[in-house]
Amino acid sequence: MLNALDDTWQSEYAEAVNDWDNCNPDALTLTTQQVAVDNACTQVDGVMKVCNGNYGETGWLGINEILKTVPNQIIQSSVAKMNEYYLNNAGYEERLYTMCHEIGHGFGLPHTDENFMNADLGNCLDYTNSPRNNLRPGEYNCNRLKTMYGTVDGAARRLERWLRGGNTGDDNVYELQQYRKALEQYQKEPVNMQDETFASKYERAMKELSTDLLLHRRNLKHIDAMPVENEWRILHEHPRGGAFVRRLNPELALEVHVLYPRN
Repeated sequence: MLNALDDTWQSEYAEAVNDWDNCNPDALTLTTQQVAVDNACTQVDGVMKVCNGNYGETGWLGINEILKTVPNQIIQSSVAKMNEYYLNNAGYEERLYTMCHEIGHGFGLPHTDENFMNADLGNCLDYTNSPRNNLRPGEYNCNRLKTMYGTVDGAARRLERWLRGGNTGDDNVYELQQYRKALEQYQKEPVNMQDETFASKYERAMKELSTDLLLHRRNLKHIDAMPVENEWRILHEHPRGGAFVRRLNPELALEVHVLYPRN
């Protein structure tokens, strides 16, 4: 992980990373590197970068932009952004909740619950109006990570077999073969954000989504198949957040998770 945050966010970052790194069961071994503050939060191949900045009245507190292979859905990189337009004067608990929430999406985790009528589940991927009740990853998400990646001791390590939505059982040889094929292709042609064509597609896609979110447009289509190029599709949406996906080229899709401000 790359820490591209300024000094005002170091406590929240350190606490959230420590919580995810010490999940029980333990499915992650996280390393973090301090880098120059990067408000633009440009994707870096193979890592998650975490940033902060005043991104303006975007309609989101936090966002995670994930690049995934198509069709294998393997995460190549992601960026998590904390929007100080809403969070600069927020309390520590709301800032920590947002940090934990967006980092969790970067590992490939969905929300644990999207029903406000339910009691808080006590984890940071639960939508809530009471952040203080949901500051940690929680056992539920730690077990999800174990299912996805196995455990760090290697007893059930399945990182290279994990494909979102697929069977992660040891007998799933086909998925393992598909993963290795995708990995070989990725190693030949890694994501290059310096490529002007790809970078411009990425930037245009994010501008279009930001406009839709800011203007509260909710006329996007729900996805019922693979993501398509030049069009955003809704994976799911809720009064406190949503997830959207768009294909950038034949090999990569951009999946975006946003957390909306509380009313």
